[in-house]
Amino acid sequence: MKRIKYFSAVMAMAVCSALALTSCEKENFDVNSQSQGSSSSSTQEIVIPQNDAKLVVAVSVIDISTFKDINDATVKMDGENFSGQKTWTGSSIESKTLNFTADASGYYTSEKKVVTPAVNKGEFVYIPVTIYLRAQDTQEPYIEPGSAEEPLEGQGQEGSETKPDNLADILNQAETASEPFTVQLTTKVPTGLNLLEKEEGENFEAAVNCITWEEPFVDYTKMFPDEPETKGLIETTLKNVRDKLLAWAKNSEWSYKEVTVEVTVPAKTIDIDVNITTVYRKFHADVVIKTDVEGEEKEFGVRKALFGEVSSNDVAITAKVEGEEEPEPIYHGHGTDGSGGAGGE
Repeated sequence: MKRIKYFSAVMAMAVCSALALTSCEKENFDVNSQSQGSSSSSTQEIVIPQNDAKLVVAVSVIDISTFKDINDATVKMDGENFSGQKTWTGSSIESKTLNFTADASGYYTSEKKVVTPAVNKGEFVYIPVTIYLRAQDTQEPYIEPGSAEEPLEGQGQEGSETKPDNLADILNQAETASEPFTVQLTTKVPTGLNLLEKEEGENFEAAVNCITWEEPFVDYTKMFPDEPETKGLIETTLKNVRDKLLAWAKNSEWSYKEVTVEVTVPAKTIDIDVNITTVYRKFHADVVIKTDVEGEEKEFGVRKALFGEVSSNDVAITAKVEGEEEPEPIYHGHGTDGSGGAGGE
């Protein structure tokens, strides 16, 4: 009878497969095969190879009230953009301190610090990180005029030059006309308010960046009761207020309204210009954001920002006639409150 003194290849593969599923450590296995009547034995060492250390950190951002994912949130890790998850690999990985910041439109910014463990060769660590954001109901800033006793800062003026929207049609008609003809012409004139300081040394931005936290306006430990440290939360929440004010200032400009006038266009006109001169008064006003925090209304803003308010618009329209050196005035209108067309001459 033939004696078998070794594992078959199939058995060895089965053992290795089972060990690979259950352990990452080095193991010693004694494989003894004894023949009848013999006390001799043999030992074979099987070493399971170890993989590198691996660390995975995954971040999700959740609305603290609805517990739904905020898919458009922006996440940064140590100041760099973070997308979903990050993986570290190596022979070993030291403990890390990771600082996360998450923000999204309509939410207060939130910070979270994560300390990862050291990861040794052959180990795998997965760390899910959840950052909760609280929705903010901060409204758009509103303008609060200064006191009636405050003197005006004087008058301002600016001009602009545009072309009629239907210029091509007018010129086509003028090319074949033998007599002057009448058309309606629509243009836009400024109206409303404009923040002037964004164009005069960026003083408004400097003022916004000086907004600081002063007790007892808001106690953010009431907003985030699970966070013992409030300094970072205060700073990042004030950042939301600053960002909203600066975004509003960036978009602050005159509003425009359409004005339609009737003009007589000379034959053989080859170009038309619309010149608008806007006169505005300067004044100081407060820009205020009101924020409801845990049922308490708080205010942030800039005092005595410089504004311009349209007082009147002069609209002057000229036509350049073929063969003539100077443009010919064909309309002049003066109006208030941005109307720009109270009459013509």
